[in-house]
Amino acid sequence: DITTDVYLNAEERVENVENHIHHETGIVDEQVHLKKKNGDIILVQNRANVVRDTDDNALYFEGSIIDITEQHRQAEEIKQLNQDLEQRVLERTEQLELANKQLLELDKLRAKFIADMSHEMRTPLTVLNTRLYLMQHSKNTDNLERHIDGFRKQLNRLEEFVENAFDISVIDMSRDNIVPEEV
Repeated sequence: DITTDVYLNAEERVENVENHIHHETGIVDEQVHLKKKNGDIILVQNRANVVRDTDDNALYFEGSIIDITEQHRQAEEIKQLNQDLEQRVLERTEQLELANKQLLELDKLRAKFIADMSHEMRTPLTVLNTRLYLMQHSKNTDNLERHIDGFRKQLNRLEEFVENAFDISVIDMSRDNIVPEEV
């Protein structure tokens, strides 16, 4: 019996045939699971017309059955790959958004560092300029030693600041070469 030997679901087969026979157009276009002789299950596209006699009685079906198992498997695989890709894109987008947020924070810190560094350098320079102005316009040479001492202090302060900034940049540049080890 073809209904039980070939069709995976015999009741569904009988119901579908009845529906197609009684349908006005008599056109069949459906996907159906079938059993092969070796027991493998395949998916087919069943396209057929109901051939009728002059009294509109169904005589037989005329059409084709095409094995679409591989196309269906490929479509499912593509669907799964697309879902996986979408998930990867979402994860990567989250990672990039986090990295961007961190970069924006680092940029703020960099801007603050530059502003602080500028301030720290300007202070000793302003003091030096003031002392130089006073030395140039002062007729009293008694204060000369005090102004020179002020110059030394401010130059030492500026030199120490520049050295500290240089040390920080060296540490920052060598950070890539640091390999953490378990202690």
